[in-house]
Amino acid sequence: MAPTPSTDLDADDLLATAEGSIVHGLERGRPLVVDAGAHPGPLADPGAAFVTLKRDDCLRGCIGTLEPHRSLIVDVAENAWAAAFRDPR
Repeated sequence: MAPTPSTDLDADDLLATAEGSIVHGLERGRPLVVDAGAHPGPLADPGAAFVTLKRDDCLRGCIGTLEPHRSLIVDVAENAWAAAFRDPR
């Protein structure tokens, strides 16, 4: 039986991780390395996310994952960095 997805996600953790990964990218040229084990419950579980960046309502970057293959918190960190630095828009 497949696990039931949890809805107990901490949006503040996800947003802080996305922002931290972008700042880390500006400072070091690579995404923030996140320890999934340091995050509780569903943030450490396999997940897939899209990160969309806008400035003044204009799309500046959007990168995401369709299928979960790493923890959600790591996926957000990687995709935030990619949306900021790898999207050709």
